[in-house]
Formats: sequence, C-alpha cells, structure tokens
Amino acid sequence: MAKSLFIIGSDTDVGKTMITAGLSYVLNNNDYNVCSYKPVQSGGIYYNNILTAGDALFVKNMADLNEDIAKMNSYCLKEAVSPHRAAEKEQVVLAKDRIISDYQALSGEYDYLIVEGAGGLIVPIIRDRYYIYNMIQDFEIPVVLVTRTGVGTINHTCLTVSYLKQLGIPIKAIVFNGYEGHDYEDDNIDIIKEISGIDTTFVFPKLSEEYKIKELLQYEFEKAFPVQKVLELF
Repeated sequence: MAKSLFIIGSDTDVGKTMITAGLSYVLNNNDYNVCSYKPVQSGGIYYNNILTAGDALFVKNMADLNEDIAKMNSYCLKEAVSPHRAAEKEQVVLAKDRIISDYQALSGEYDYLIVEGAGGLIVPIIRDRYYIYNMIQDFEIPVVLVTRTGVGTINHTCLTVSYLKQLGIPIKAIVFNGYEGHDYEDDNIDIIKEISGIDTTFVFPKLSEEYKIKELLQYEFEKAFPVQKVLELF
C-alpha cells in the first residue's frame, strides 16, 4: 500500500487542488511513483462531453500523471455545493464502502498517494452519517492542512488544528497558500505556528494570470516544495 497524505483545507476554495498538484508534481518529476485521488467532487465540469472532476483533471495535467482520470475520482457531482447536498439533489447514493475500496485499489498501485478532500474538515459527504473527517479516519492517514495567509486565517486554521487533534488525526504540515509578502501575513504565520505547535510549514505565493502557463506553475512548485522536505511528510 502507498504512503499517503490527506490534503484538507481550513475553508473552501483555499487552494487544496493547487497544493495537491504541487506535491504530486515534485514527487513525479523526481521519479517517485505517485498519484492523487479525489474521492468526491461537487461542481464537476464537462470535459470531452463527460461530467468530470475538474480538480482531479487539473492535478493530472499539472503533475504530469499518467493515471486514468476515472480512477482518480469516485464520485463527480454537477452542482457546486456541499457533496451531501449535491448528491441528494442529483439522486446519487454516495457509498463510503466504494470510496474506501477505490482508495485501497489506487493505493495498491503506487508508492505515494495524495488524497484531496472537499472543502473543510466537517463537510458532510452523507447527511448526518459521514463527514470528511470520517473518511480520513477510515483511510488511517495523516493530513496536510492548506490555509490562507490573510485576515481570518488565525481563527480558521487554529480551530481546524484543534479539532484534528481532538480526533487524533496526525497533522504533518501546514501550507500557507496565496502569500503576497505583507508583514501581517508573516505575523499570522508566526502566530499560527506558535499556537498550533506545528513547525513543518510551506508557503506558496499568490500567482498572477500568467501562471496558468504550465511550465511557470511547475517552476513555482519546485521552489515551494523541495522534494526531500515533501518526502519527510510521509
């Protein structure tokens, strides 16, 4: 079975997909056998006329992964709302057994597997029964927490860290995404490190539109995520 990490966010749209792509790319680019997995995607996109997990597709393309996109995602839902609500509206039955089975199957084919969650830690997958944190517990893997650098991040990040610790879920690192170089961002990062007690951190910059160019983005991945430091997370 692969050595695995679960990428969790302090909030929605915090940059989990970007960071999943970055970690996957540096491992793959340094000849490590790696893949990513997106158990549930809401807000899917149409690609080749098929509803597709856009997050998994982005990671596949930016990290140069060769895996079939269908194996990188178990459920893709159309509406961009919480997975449990999208599934209810679209009359899709989400089965945790299938998610666990798909994860295990993919894990058996790779040395490293990076799993991307949906939104934050307490996002429901199945109403009143199954949450993102339950999935992490079922996979029995540690997390990397992706968070912001601006106003509000201290509260969001430290509350998420506190709940992860209550659940007994190991936290390997915090990734501060969207850094712009302001002094208050540096202070936020310092305070979060002090409160959380988590010393392993990465900082990824806020990127301009030109970084949609694949090669430029991959260059930033290499700068932000030194491969040896990434390997130490597993």
